[in-house]
Amino acid sequence: AGVAPDTVYAVFGTKVRVLTAVIDARLAPPGVDNVMDRPEAVAVREETDQRAQLHRFARDIASLSTRVRPIYEVLRTTSALEPNVKVVFAEMEEHRLANMARLATWLAERGPLRVEHERAAQIIWTLASPDVARMLCDVQDWTEDEHAEWLESTLAGALLPATDSGPARRSPDRGI
Repeated sequence: AGVAPDTVYAVFGTKVRVLTAVIDARLAPPGVDNVMDRPEAVAVREETDQRAQLHRFARDIASLSTRVRPIYEVLRTTSALEPNVKVVFAEMEEHRLANMARLATWLAERGPLRVEHERAAQIIWTLASPDVARMLCDVQDWTEDEHAEWLESTLAGALLPATDSGPARRSPDRGI
């Protein structure tokens, strides 16, 4: 970047905080403090139909995952070896769970859920994780669209009551 290392440490503190700043920059535009306050997330919140909310969310999270997965993976793997990185990684996961709890609240405001709120947040946190996206997209070569379709269908099946027309739309069979 053409600046002295001391300048970088003065701004960010540590190398791990540089990585979290890169993730933050890829998650939200300047001036937006939380990923759930971005226009795409606001559209999910304001959607009046739960299934449409999940459609919007799945598309958005698949796109976000594509942008942050490589850096997230560095933090995740490094956290196994470095105690200070482990603390920061745990902090990131807590923030992610809190954001998924916000989504669970938005869904519950539009209709009933199959599970209670905390469990819904945990399910969303797990299924929408960068780890699951890594396994599907980076290891199994799924496209971002395939990931989004699967996420939407799986979340709908896990969280929303079945409709009179049957279960949630199924994603393409990928052998899972």
